[in-house]
Amino acid sequence: MFTHTHQPNNIVSQSTVPNGDLSSATTAKPSPSSSSNGITVAFDISRQANRWMKSSAATVLIQRCKASFMWGEGLARCVIAEYAKFCCLKARMGDFNTQAMVPPDLILNMWHAHYLDSMSYIVDIKAICGSDQTYLHYNQYALFDPTTMSQRVASTKIAVRALFASDIDVAVWKY
Repeated sequence: MFTHTHQPNNIVSQSTVPNGDLSSATTAKPSPSSSSNGITVAFDISRQANRWMKSSAATVLIQRCKASFMWGEGLARCVIAEYAKFCCLKARMGDFNTQAMVPPDLILNMWHAHYLDSMSYIVDIKAICGSDQTYLHYNQYALFDPTTMSQRVASTKIAVRALFASDIDVAVWKY
């Protein structure tokens, strides 16, 4: 059983992430920014995802993950927030077939649980990403290809840092 204590400001500052290694980053408070360096874009994407996270569909996914993985409420809520960001990130980067980016284990577990409920998954991904044209394929073979895994992890870390520089939960994004 994995336990996680959520700290509301358990986020990473872009300046504290050496070489894209999110697991060794320190936490920092977010700085409100309206610059055009990607932070504003991330805020807009997060707002769309936040709307979905308040839905009954998100509650069902949280309950499914709590039961399937023996997660506590706090961990499940932290993971769903990061899962929604991961989905938005993949859509924003055009990685619809899992060719470039892979999630860390906690997000991967939630993604797998979500994908298995295919009817809800289709509707939810459109709601999370804010587009009727978005569908993120869950390609398990691409996720576990050892020859390209390290490259995909590196690509994901770079993209996460670029898009969500000061708004990630380091414990969830640990590879």
